[in-house]
Amino acid sequence: MGRTRSRRVWQVGLYIRLSRDDGREESLSVQNQRKILMDYLEQEFQEEWELAGVYIDAPVIIGLIN
Repeated sequence: MGRTRSRRVWQVGLYIRLSRDDGREESLSVQNQRKILMDYLEQEFQEEWELAGVYIDAPVIIGLIN
């Protein structure tokens, strides 16, 4: 009887860091960073993956809903 090969599914966590100190306007948006990371996963990552979580390192922003 042959061995059954299990399917590998990567558990992916997105880490987003909001920083106003780096001088880059695109990093001011949590939503923009999330889009960039998701686009990369969907277009470039070659293996099967599941989104395990989104982790945001940002100053407290009242009204920010993810």
